[in-house]
Formats: sequence, structure tokens, C-alpha cells
Amino acid sequence: SSSSSREVVPLTSPPLGQPLPLDEHACSVAMPKWSHIVGYEEGDPNVAMALACGYPRFVYHPYLQRLMSHALDKYSKLNPAEATKNQD
Repeated sequence: SSSSSREVVPLTSPPLGQPLPLDEHACSVAMPKWSHIVGYEEGDPNVAMALACGYPRFVYHPYLQRLMSHALDKYSKLNPAEATKNQD
């Protein structure tokens, strides 16, 4: 086979939580150590906070997090009658 068809193997692992592929809509993240996988499964906050993204059933997309934050800022300070009155 020619050298142009050889697969390039990285010399280092991507850091914990980096999206794979490196894209804003990626659903996979790097967990280069076994301890990261165990930490994720056991709910280790250090591992969870490092995740930039993840599978939608388990991790909220960053855009959705921003939307939820905006909605909470806008509507959570209102009483229920005002919240429904001011929807726009």
C-alpha cells in the first residue's frame, strides 16, 4: 500500500472531555483513562464538569444549557401569573 493511505495514529490522547470529533455537535467525548470512565459511571463531579458535550440522553448540549439558563433568568423571578402573561 502507498504511504498516503496509511492511518495516522496520534501520539497522545485528547484531554478528558474534549469532543470527538472536534465539533460543536459531537456526541462523544475523550475519556483517555480508565479512571475517567469509572468516575463518569460513579457520578464523579470532576469528570462530569470536564465533559464539553455528550450523548443527548445523558448530557445537555451547550446550546440547550444556554437556552435553559436564559429561560430561568427571564421567567423564574416572576410569579406564575406574570410568567404566563409575559411570554413572548
